[in-house]
Amino acid sequence: MQEHTNNEWSQFYPKNNVFWMHYLLVKLINEVHYNGHKKKNNMTTVHKQAIKELKRCKEAVESMNFKSCYEFVEWHRKKNKKN
Repeated sequence: MQEHTNNEWSQFYPKNNVFWMHYLLVKLINEVHYNGHKKKNNMTTVHKQAIKELKRCKEAVESMNFKSCYEFVEWHRKKNKKN
């Protein structure tokens, strides 16, 4: 982020929200433990599906060059409309 903003924090940079979104996705996938779901075999189907979708979102953020969260949301909406 610092590199992206040239250490100028008084301006708004939409890409920073993409960096934060990626950070939150990583935390939700890897570091948040839900009651009773610490082991993969204890996870409910809904929980497994949610984690799978979070991983797909993380992969998209890493592989595509979204300039803002709005671009990501539009991409995600269009992707889900096709399914």
